[in-house]
Amino acid sequence: MSDNGRISLLFLFNLILYFLVGEANNSLSALNVSLHLDVLFVLFFGLYIGRSIGLLYTLLFGFLTNASHPVPVGTYLVGYLFLWMFLVWSQHRIRRQNSRHVRSIATIAQVLLIICLSLFLGRQSLGSGSFWQRTFFDLMSSALVVYFLAWPWCRFQHRMLHSMGWNLDAQLTHR
Repeated sequence: MSDNGRISLLFLFNLILYFLVGEANNSLSALNVSLHLDVLFVLFFGLYIGRSIGLLYTLLFGFLTNASHPVPVGTYLVGYLFLWMFLVWSQHRIRRQNSRHVRSIATIAQVLLIICLSLFLGRQSLGSGSFWQRTFFDLMSSALVVYFLAWPWCRFQHRMLHSMGWNLDAQLTHR
């Protein structure tokens, strides 16, 4: 399978994850909880895949996410680009084979994104205590889920590529 086919398969798996997160949020809406797992869509492409492919993927996924949410044009696109740039910057500052490093950087990135989105999208509600209570609860629940899912999600994608003959470890050491 070509590299483009492998990347397309990763894109498909991330679309499935995106759908599952949407379904989980739909189920949790009765409890007034919202999970934001945006970093999981960009994490593997920011930490393990080449920059040009990662940038293209991030742009595509940012457009998709932005189109499916009632937010100003480009909100998620810009957010995902900043997430991706943060992860690319982190590539040489963490050990990508260490689960705690990957989990920590993913959690930090997700918390930063939620804070930025809350400040940008909630401008009218910044003085409301209930807004900050909801934001804090969503931030904590999302950070906890991201912490536990980041490493297994990256490991799954890495193993899938490896099973298809793409030696990502060799590619990472030659950068």
